[in-house]
Amino acid sequence: MGGNFGFKADFHEKSLAIGRPLMEKIRDRNPDAIVTDCLSCRLQFGHTLPYTIYHPIEMLAMAYSDN
Repeated sequence: MGGNFGFKADFHEKSLAIGRPLMEKIRDRNPDAIVTDCLSCRLQFGHTLPYTIYHPIEMLAMAYSDN
């Protein structure tokens, strides 16, 4: 997504096209969830993929929680 590059109307479709190969690889693996520390990636994954997205700190919190 390249920071705000993917949010600009003139570049949004290009940003999606650049990310398409990665999105296809993720879809092919059909994960339970995605983990990323990149806010831009998280936004684009959330916009284009049906998977739950976590930050690594969220994963650590879940691992160390009593629940």
